[in-house]
Amino acid sequence: MRIATDVAEGIKFINDHGVSYRDLNTQRILLDKNGNACLGDMGIVAACRSIDEAMEYETDGYRWLAPEIIAGDPESVRETWMSNVYSFGMIIWELVAGEVAYSAYSPVQAAVGIAACGLRPEIPKDCPQVLRSLMIKCWDNCPSNRPQFMEILSTLVRSSSNSNSKTR
Repeated sequence: MRIATDVAEGIKFINDHGVSYRDLNTQRILLDKNGNACLGDMGIVAACRSIDEAMEYETDGYRWLAPEIIAGDPESVRETWMSNVYSFGMIIWELVAGEVAYSAYSPVQAAVGIAACGLRPEIPKDCPQVLRSLMIKCWDNCPSNRPQFMEILSTLVRSSSNSNSKTR
């Protein structure tokens, strides 16, 4: 919950300042020595030995991309803040499941499944209901039906507060 809340706070902060984070995925989340999550963009500075390595790195991001971004014309598609909401839902799934989404698929197979077939990862049975509900909302095919980051953050904070009060 803490990592998800930190990431949601970071994205909300960036959005509040008129910036849309591109390529949101678990590879972009950095943890400090106290376990606080921060957003980074290490992909831009990654050293690649060959052009093929760089291309594979780029296509691997399909696992987290929203269907409208995958299906769009690369020349005309405009990433929206709501596309980041979809990616955030994928991050929650990976935090809960403890594995990489669509690991049995190549990045291209995952992309086709997400955009053309409505593929979503199976939510683990032991997933807390609040996170299950949040993932399903974040993965809605219609971007305007996805929750805003303010709502996501409110849900996570409320859930954390309820959990803390029950343990006292």
